Amino acid sequence: FIQITQGTGDIRADIAFLEVLAETAQRPILHNVVAPARQDPEVHRRPLRWIEACRERGLPIYAQC
Repeated sequence: FIQITQGTGDIRADIAFLEVLAETAQRPILHNVVAPARQDPEVHRRPLRWIEACRERGLPIYAQC
């Protein structure tokens, strides 16, 4: 496993980096904690959809929940 918290302030660049890391390393990537928020359910759904899309493409990215 590779455990990483990528937080440069540019979420799109961070996501792209994690996808390249997963593809290059071919090792499972343990990403940030995905936590719900009462005020906005999309707060946790967005990253879960991204992780699901990565897994469908064969990228071994997992979230901490």
